[in-house]
Amino acid sequence: MSDLKSSNVSAANRLNFRYVLRFMTGKYRKQVVTHALASRTIASAKTKASLEEALDLHIKIPGFRNTARVPHTDPRLIAKVCEDIDQLDRLLGAILQVWIEAQEQLRETVSNYLVRFGLPNDGPNFAKYQFTNIQTVDTWERDTDAIHYRQSEFSRDDVALMHCLVSGCIPSVNEEKRSIDSVFAPVINYLRQLPSETTEWNTTIREFEIELENLKIEKKKEYETSLTFKLKSAVSEIVEDFGELVEFLDLTIGSWAFDASCDLSSLQSAFESVEKIKSILIEYQAVWERAPRMKEEQRRRNKRSQLEDEIQKIHTDARQYFVVDSKSPKSESDRSTMICLSGDKLDANREFAESKIDIADSTIGEETGSESPKFSTEDLG
Repeated sequence: MSDLKSSNVSAANRLNFRYVLRFMTGKYRKQVVTHALASRTIASAKTKASLEEALDLHIKIPGFRNTARVPHTDPRLIAKVCEDIDQLDRLLGAILQVWIEAQEQLRETVSNYLVRFGLPNDGPNFAKYQFTNIQTVDTWERDTDAIHYRQSEFSRDDVALMHCLVSGCIPSVNEEKRSIDSVFAPVINYLRQLPSETTEWNTTIREFEIELENLKIEKKKEYETSLTFKLKSAVSEIVEDFGELVEFLDLTIGSWAFDASCDLSSLQSAFESVEKIKSILIEYQAVWERAPRMKEEQRRRNKRSQLEDEIQKIHTDARQYFVVDSKSPKSESDRSTMICLSGDKLDANREFAESKIDIADSTIGEETGSESPKFSTEDLG
């Protein structure tokens, strides 16, 4: 994850293709570049030519007159492209164009979702190497999570990048917003001027109060659904990424199901506990293997002991928010990597975006369409 912040980045610069690189780790950037270079043969003739022209113009590899002839697996080519796309709009644009065309199913999945919910899907301006709009991080993350949940066969990183490229929107934590005070202050001032006997107090204003209450309920439900999905994903990641450690430490997290009778505060606490467990497991993994020297092994042994005590305490405390999923396979090797969240209020199988949008007509049709996120906005805030 890039440690760059967006606070000093102008709106124009945030629309530039290069801004999307801020949301990628070096590892994911390399993955995108490698995939694009290897996919030239299946791209359209125009897109293939665009990338090869950019390679010949900007990238020089010793021993090759034409860079386009360098094997796509050559580590020098991959490294040089990864380094130079930070400064070369044409090269970055060509890489992204090939990457999109190489993933037709993912592109269709994202496009279907955006169309169904009336969201932007015009794509970026490749001629100017720019995205066409800026979204708040919350909105962008919500839709990315919704798409990924429906089609988890794709990595979330790829879903996130394709979301940007199909919608033409880039997330930004520095989007200029009006504060809520500036929105409501003139309304309150207006209401203060209204005579007490006016009928609007019992008609228009009363209707506004009801609408506001309904909106609060809707937003709470939306937040619960979002947090439930994040909780489910966090547990899944722990079981998938740290399966050997989970079994060694006798953690039963793989069979946990969130207790739907708990309130929102408990849901928040459950998520925080699971995130703490994940954080400790990351530390534990670093000292898990036996060290080659006695002195270093002693240090690791002490660290393991400390972390084992911490994780067992958090694991025990966290269980109060969960019940054991009776449907979970008994075998460790067959155990489901996803917790089962019961109850209508916390039904993570319900389509995420439909918590906000009531679809009266689904004639548009069904939409099609891991490793920890490498394309993320969490460090930019």
